[in-house]
Amino acid sequence: MSESSQYPLFSKVAVKSVRIPQSGDKELVEKTGKRIRRETHVWIDLDHDNILKFLGIVEDFGLLPALVSPWMENGSLDDYLKQHTDLSEVEALRMFSVKADSSRPQVPYE
Repeated sequence: MSESSQYPLFSKVAVKSVRIPQSGDKELVEKTGKRIRRETHVWIDLDHDNILKFLGIVEDFGLLPALVSPWMENGSLDDYLKQHTDLSEVEALRMFSVKADSSRPQVPYE
């Protein structure tokens, strides 16, 4: 990582792994692996303030590769909203709309 990276080299990371209940189902494992690779390629190219950076892949968390991203102390937005029930509906909706907006492709209008 470069020195100018917003994520320090030794910061905490989140490892997101996919569990497959029928691990003996080779077709399901293969299909899920393809989906993970496809989503990884999309995630690598995303550049938005509200989307965590993709840091890499690790192989020793089960049958499929696990995805690595920066650790967020408050967890996901869903976790945060569950923990902060004192937020007004307006504040919660504002946070949710930022999340939804960040998942839309940014295509300029013609």
